[in-house]
Amino acid sequence: MPPKEIPQMGPGSKISALIDAVKKNLIITEVKTKRELLIDFSSCGFTVLPVELCKNEEVIELAVKFLLPFNRLKQLPGNIDALVNLRHIDMKCNVMTSIPGSVFNLQQLEFLDCSHNAIKAIPGTIKNCLFLHTFICEDNKLKTLPTTINKCSALKLVNAKFNEMKKVPKSIYEIGGQVDLSHNQIAELPSASVKSPALRSLDVSHNKISEIPSNINVIYTLVWLNLSYNCLETVPQELSQLKYLHYLDISHNQLTSLPDVFGPQAFSVAVLKASYNKLTSLPTDTGWMKVLEELYVDNNEIIELPKEIPKLQCLKKLDLSGNKLTSIDVLVSVTSLEELIFAQNQVEELPESIQAMKNLVRIDFSGNQIVSLPKSLGRISSLKDILGANNRITEVDETLGQHQLLRTLDLGYNRLTELPEDLVRWRTLEILRVNNNRITVLPPAIEMMESLYEMDLSENSFTEFYFPKPIEILNLSNNPVPVQTSEQTSPIMSIGESDSCRRLTALDLSSLKLDSIPPSLFNCRLLVTLKLANNKIKVLSEQLGKLRNLEYFDAHNNEITEIPIQIDQLHQLYYLDLSHNSIGEFPMNLAKLHRIKHLDMSRNNIEKLPDLQNLDHLVYLDLSYNKLMEIPEENLDVLASLLTLNLSNNLLTVFPPDLAYLYRLKILDMSGNDLKELPPEINELVSLEKLDLHDNMLEELPASIGKMKTLTYLDVSNNKIMSIPATINAMGSRCELKLEEQSSIKAREMEEDPPNES
Repeated sequence: MPPKEIPQMGPGSKISALIDAVKKNLIITEVKTKRELLIDFSSCGFTVLPVELCKNEEVIELAVKFLLPFNRLKQLPGNIDALVNLRHIDMKCNVMTSIPGSVFNLQQLEFLDCSHNAIKAIPGTIKNCLFLHTFICEDNKLKTLPTTINKCSALKLVNAKFNEMKKVPKSIYEIGGQVDLSHNQIAELPSASVKSPALRSLDVSHNKISEIPSNINVIYTLVWLNLSYNCLETVPQELSQLKYLHYLDISHNQLTSLPDVFGPQAFSVAVLKASYNKLTSLPTDTGWMKVLEELYVDNNEIIELPKEIPKLQCLKKLDLSGNKLTSIDVLVSVTSLEELIFAQNQVEELPESIQAMKNLVRIDFSGNQIVSLPKSLGRISSLKDILGANNRITEVDETLGQHQLLRTLDLGYNRLTELPEDLVRWRTLEILRVNNNRITVLPPAIEMMESLYEMDLSENSFTEFYFPKPIEILNLSNNPVPVQTSEQTSPIMSIGESDSCRRLTALDLSSLKLDSIPPSLFNCRLLVTLKLANNKIKVLSEQLGKLRNLEYFDAHNNEITEIPIQIDQLHQLYYLDLSHNSIGEFPMNLAKLHRIKHLDMSRNNIEKLPDLQNLDHLVYLDLSYNKLMEIPEENLDVLASLLTLNLSNNLLTVFPPDLAYLYRLKILDMSGNDLKELPPEINELVSLEKLDLHDNMLEELPASIGKMKTLTYLDVSNNKIMSIPATINAMGSRCELKLEEQSSIKAREMEEDPPNES
C-alpha cells in the first residue's frame, strides 16, 4: 500500500475535506448520554497528520481516544494538546524519533503507547500527566527514563523493555505499580534512597547488572522481583528484609551459593527461582523458607540435598533437574510436595519409602540411571503423572495404577520388553509413551482404554497394533510391522477403517517400509500432522486433498516423482517437507498454498520454478541439490517474509539482483553453483547475517558487502577471488570470513547427480 497523506487544509478552508478523511476512520460512541469520539487511523499508511485535525471544534470537544498504530508517522502534530479531553493515545509501530512535549500537556491523559518506534528520549514534562496510569515505551532507543516520572501519581504500569538504557533514575522506585526494564543494557540499579517507595513489581531481567544496591530493603513495598539473566555473583543480605516479597527470580546468573543471603525475616517468599547458576548446595538453615511453595534450582551443580529440607512443610513444587544428585531419599519427608522434578541427574533408584509423599501428583525422574520402579510408587493414590524416560527400566510392576488414577505414563528410551497384560487398571490413562524400548507385543486390552488419546509406540519391535477408540495422537514409526500379510490386512494399511482412528489429529508412520499411503488413511479427516518420512512411497495419492485440516506434512526421503494437483486443497498447510525424493517438476498448484511457512524441496530433480504467486508467508525455503539454472525475477518480490533461503548446489550462473527485495532475509546459501559475479546492490539485504557463496566461480567481491552491518558470517572459499576489497577486510571481528582455496584457473568439472540420500 502506498503511503497516504491526509490533505493539508488552507487557513480559510472549512473542515469538509478533513472530516471526509476522518469519517472513514471515526467511530462515534455514546457513553452515558455523552458523545465521545474515537479517532481510529490504524494501519492507514499515513506519513503525516495535519495540524488542522486538532483545530476542528467537534474533534477538540469530543475526542477521547486517538489510535495511530501501524503507520509511517514521523511525528505527532505539535498542537495535539488542543484535544483537551484526550485520555488514550496509541501511536505504536510508527517511525517516530521523539514525542512532542505538548502530548504531556494533556492533563486528562490516562494511557500512552509509543512502543515500537525509534524514540530517543521522553520529555520531563510527563510529570504533568497526573492521571496517566499506563505508559508503554518498549522497543525504542531510550537511554533512560525522565527523573520526573514519579510525579505521575496514578501510574501503575511502565513498560520500557527492549531499549538501550544503561541507567535509570531512582524515581522508578516511587511508581506505585509495575515497572518492566528488561532487555536493556543496565549495569547497575540506582540507590534505593527514596522518601516514598511504592513499587510493587520490578523486572530488570536480561541486563548486565552485577550488583544489587545494599539498601534495596528500603523498597519494602516490593512483591515481585525479577533479576534473572544478569551477572550477579552475590545478592545482599538486605534482600531478606523485603517482608512483602512473594516472588523472586535470580536464575541465569553466576551465583555459587545461597547460604547467608536470606535471614529469618524472609518469611513471605513463596516462589524462588535460582535455576542456571553455579550452586553446589542449598542452605542448611531453612527457616527463611517456611512459607516457600515453589523452589526452582534446576541446572546447577548440586551434589547433595541438606537433611534439613523436610522442614519446608509448605513446599508444593521442587525442580532439581540438571544437577549431580545421586539420591533423593531425604525428600520423602517433604509430604507437602505435589510436583517433584529431578530429571537429568545421577539417581540410581527411587526410595522404597516414596509412598510417604502422600500429596504427590507429578514426578519426573527422566534422564537418570534408574533400573526398576518400587512397588511403593503404585501406592501413592494422588499420583497422576509419571515421567521416567531415558533410564534403564526393564519392567513395569503390575501394581502400578491399581490404586491410582494415572493420567500420564512416559517410559520412553528404557529397556522394557513387555507391557502388563492387564491394562484395564490404567483406564484413566490419557498419555502413554513407551517409544525406544524393546517391546514386541502390544496387549489387546489397550483397546479398552477409553481415556487414552496420545500413544507413542515408535522405535520398538511391534509386529501388530491395537488402537483405543479415543486415540488422537499416534506414533508408530520405526517398527517391523508387516505392511502386507498373506493372512489378513496389515493394521497399518487399514489404519483409517476403524472408528478408533478417525479422531486422529497427528499420525507418524515414518520408517515402516511403506510403498504407498494406506488408502484408509484418507478417512482420517481431522489430521493436522502427518509424517511419512523414510519409506518407499512412489506416488502421493490424489486423495491427499481430502485432508483439509492438514497443517504439517513430512514425506521426505521417499521415491516420490510428482505432486498431485490436489495439493492446493490443503489450505491450512504451513509446513511441507518433500526433500530427498525424485520430483522433477515444481507444480504450480503448490504455489497456491498461501499459508505455507516452511517448504523443503531439496535433493530432487527440479529444473524450473513456476510463478510462486501466493507464497508470501514463506519463512524457510530450501531448494538445494536440484537442477535449477535460473531464478525468475518475478518470483522474488512475493518472498519478502523469507528468513532462510537455500539455493546451494544447483546450476545457477547469475545472482538474482532482485534478491534485494528480501529485506528480512537472515541466511542465504548459494554455495556450489556457477556464480561469476555479485550485484553491487547486495548490501540492500539489510537483515542478512549469514552468506555462503563457497564453491562458485566468483572472481571479485563488491565493496558494498562491507556495508552489510548485520553480516556475521561470509564464506567465499573455493572461488577465483584474487583480492579482497578493503571494506570487507575492515569488517574485522564482527564477521567471520572464510576465504581459503582460491584459484584463478578454477574450472567446473561435470559431476554426476548428487545421491538421493538422507
